[in-house]
Amino acid sequence: PEDAEIEIDHFLTEHHSKTETVKIVYGVGSGMLKKASLDFLENHPMVKKVIEGQGFCLVFFYHKR
Repeated sequence: PEDAEIEIDHFLTEHHSKTETVKIVYGVGSGMLKKASLDFLENHPMVKKVIEGQGFCLVFFYHKR
């Protein structure tokens, strides 16, 4: 899960200035990766909102205006 946090953080940083929403796929399985991903996203300063799907989530960014 720590490696996933690093990858997610890099992904968010790369896409934050390019779009308002990204899709993160964590798959279906034991749920460990899903839980770790959602816990990380919940406290990330760029993340405004997370909507869960089956095996993925949509992440909405905060943007300065």
